[in-house]
Amino acid sequence: SSCEACTLCDDNVLSIWELAQNFCLGKLEARCREFVMRQIAEVLKSDKQVGKAWPPSLRDLSVAQLSSLLESDDLPVSSEEEVLEVALAYIKEHSSPNGLSHPDIDNLLLKIRWRLVPGPVIADRAMFDPSAKEADGVAIRPQLLAALADGMQFQLLGGQAWRKLRSSPANTLRARHRIPIRAFSELAPGMTVRVIDDVEHLRSLCKRCAPGARLKVEWVSEMRALAGTTCQVKELRDEIAGAQLEDPIDRIARYLPFDA
Repeated sequence: SSCEACTLCDDNVLSIWELAQNFCLGKLEARCREFVMRQIAEVLKSDKQVGKAWPPSLRDLSVAQLSSLLESDDLPVSSEEEVLEVALAYIKEHSSPNGLSHPDIDNLLLKIRWRLVPGPVIADRAMFDPSAKEADGVAIRPQLLAALADGMQFQLLGGQAWRKLRSSPANTLRARHRIPIRAFSELAPGMTVRVIDDVEHLRSLCKRCAPGARLKVEWVSEMRALAGTTCQVKELRDEIAGAQLEDPIDRIARYLPFDA
């Protein structure tokens, strides 16, 4: 339709998005979401602090619109810390006396995948932020406290978390996540990992001993197919400080060091 072919810009995208939702125009709604996603990506790439000089397409998002973006696997973030920064910047932008209610704030903060946020960030950044507190400014609201505690527990358990805790959306990777595995102990059979994209870097990691390993992983040219793929950890090998992954194309088990 002519409506679905309209040109989107900062000044009209949110009103058109609302119109598309009201009239069930799926293709147009998807275009609006993609437009705002690109704006978020641009803000995160800039040198400015997130929230400074936001375009109208971000500043004027409704809570429901932002919530749907924060919930998406396609949110253009490389880490969950970036999601936290976007959410807090939006909350601060709307912090006037007639601003967001506690339920609105909780709606946004609970879209963050807290199990993927480093423990120190939860402890120092999230738990001290005024937006997470009750009216007394001291206690953290119960639903948020439970989510933050779950994230902290997941981080403290490392690789054991995948065996001891139930699976949750809070530890599901987003499409563009690039969260490094910092230690062999953070790996566990059954967890989902993404292999680094750079083939040459991957080769160099395999041709040396990983930190804490006695042996190195021997590189074979077929291993290049693993670069950039998302795989499930099948088993761990202490001597190489690495994991067995299944090649998603050839379905052949291959080993990589934990930091690959």
